[in-house]
Amino acid sequence: AAAAAAAAGILDPFVTEDACRMVLQECRQTDALYAQLSADPSLRAPLPSAAGVDQLTRFATAILSTFNNPRYLHKYGGHAGDTQLFSIPPDSAVPHYFANVAGGTIYQRKVLSLLGLRNLLRRGPEIYNEMRDKLFSGNYGDYGGSEGPHKMKHFTGNAVDLDTVLVRCTDPVVQKQFGKTKGSISGSREVEEYVMRIAREHINSFRDTFKLNAQQAVARRIYLPPEAPEEPAAPGGGGAATQLKRALSAVKSVMRSGSAISVARGHTE
Repeated sequence: AAAAAAAAGILDPFVTEDACRMVLQECRQTDALYAQLSADPSLRAPLPSAAGVDQLTRFATAILSTFNNPRYLHKYGGHAGDTQLFSIPPDSAVPHYFANVAGGTIYQRKVLSLLGLRNLLRRGPEIYNEMRDKLFSGNYGDYGGSEGPHKMKHFTGNAVDLDTVLVRCTDPVVQKQFGKTKGSISGSREVEEYVMRIAREHINSFRDTFKLNAQQAVARRIYLPPEAPEEPAAPGGGGAATQLKRALSAVKSVMRSGSAISVARGHTE
């Protein structure tokens, strides 16, 4: 379909059937590579060849250009000025934005996201390695001024807070499982305890992966003191913590929202 669009003059003529096959093959190889990295985060990501990245970037630019269309501008509430973002060249700074909050237009945030993804074709592996060398610390002070999350924010307009666990207080599934409304969730001790437990599970898994002892965990700012024993079981089965974990099995995944309880670097906000 992309090749047909190129032949019709809609896409860059570079997007031929052979180019499409090349990109799909590159995607398959990359998927396999990052499956290995996910299984063993101690591995380093190999840096791609300049020629390969140039081809992928040109292809991504051609695909991106199709979003510069009145149909999508209208569908996602864009403004005419948003289309100026398409003039940002590859491997350039992407304007900073927040993905999940008001401000700007949905169209603008989608374009900025796509521009950042295009840059990650080139910069992603080096950002990954820089952050892996610092055990994926979310503390900007652990990196040089142009490394890790600094570089991520420069080239994608965004940076992930790696040390935060969030529960979406506005999510109906969360509200149902807790039996609470948005307002009561945000001040709930039960929910706070649950978030801490989930954070502990992820932190302990991370420590196991990188074989970090207590001293190393303190240096990485992910040390949590031993968990207090669970309270005695109440009549009817299971302590409160056990009952809570059972009730929340449907919402155990980490979720993000602007209205949330945050556990960051070992303390709650």
